[in-house]
Amino acid sequence: MATTPDDVRQLGRLIHQTRTSKKLSRLALARRAEVPRTTLIRLEKGTIARPRVDLVSAIAVALEVPASEYFAVLGWQADATLPGLVPYLKSRYSQLPPETLAEIQSYLQTIAEREGIDFDQPPTRLVE
Repeated sequence: MATTPDDVRQLGRLIHQTRTSKKLSRLALARRAEVPRTTLIRLEKGTIARPRVDLVSAIAVALEVPASEYFAVLGWQADATLPGLVPYLKSRYSQLPPETLAEIQSYLQTIAEREGIDFDQPPTRLVE
């Protein structure tokens, strides 16, 4: 499910409400989350069209709120419910010839092996 502008505005309102209920200034929260104050302002106003996972996570941690609550507002799901790499590539990039998809898969597998990632293991993180 794609994040909508309404989702982003709702997240902004929720962050603002949580911040003010904890009596934190924007500057204090920005420092705790280690994000620029202007980014926090834009997030609270709902003007960041596609908030990054790391930004939302940092704000949640700084506010002592489970990040999953904010992820849910944005319509993000647990990646355990997402398809594996090969079905995803075939679905998302169906216009590519099979040889190109195989080349992409091979390249990603090389990187995964280098980084110690196993595409056959169930994922454990949340994604947008």
